[in-house]
Amino acid sequence: MQEKELLDEMKIITRKEALAQGLKRYFTGKPCKWGHVAERNTDSDCITCRKAYQKAYDQTEKRKAAKKAYTQSGAGKAYMKAYAQSEAGKAVREAYAQSEERKAAKKTYRQSEKGKATIKAYDQTEKSKAASKAYRQSEKGKATSKAYQQSEKHKAHMKVYQHSEEGTATSLRRQLGFDPPAEYVEAIHTGRLIKRELIKLKEQNL
Repeated sequence: MQEKELLDEMKIITRKEALAQGLKRYFTGKPCKWGHVAERNTDSDCITCRKAYQKAYDQTEKRKAAKKAYTQSGAGKAYMKAYAQSEAGKAVREAYAQSEERKAAKKTYRQSEKGKATIKAYDQTEKSKAASKAYRQSEKGKATSKAYQQSEKHKAHMKVYQHSEEGTATSLRRQLGFDPPAEYVEAIHTGRLIKRELIKLKEQNL
């Protein structure tokens, strides 16, 4: 339904009549001093003016400081916890988690130095290792892993990895059954690089 149709259906009532009926809002059908044709609060201005004022106030340093202080207080923490556990809170959190805004913010954080450090530190915790192991053993984890291993992205990654010094070390570790000395890995890796370059040179001269 359009805004104009909604306004046309609203009942005209004066502030005096609204107060007599115990209502918090009333609607005159006339514009306020700023030109808004909207409901008005019986104790202040029209709701459109109130929203505009609140939006502007929320951007001030004073408001940000007050909000931060409240969220860090005992009362603020208790309220936020209760709201997070409510159906309304869960719905808002779920909607935000699926939004493009959240996805973009998450991607930016993961690519930042702080994000990389946080992720690296968490990946080394027992909690992360246990969760990762449980996921890999789950049906969903197995299906995801199988699909990724068959993807072109994985094949390209493995090709780069196998040609790296780290890939050489992993290959030798599997063959020998123990960690080979660093100088041995470096020598083998260098030899492979030389061999690949010689093969390329030979192909170019054919």
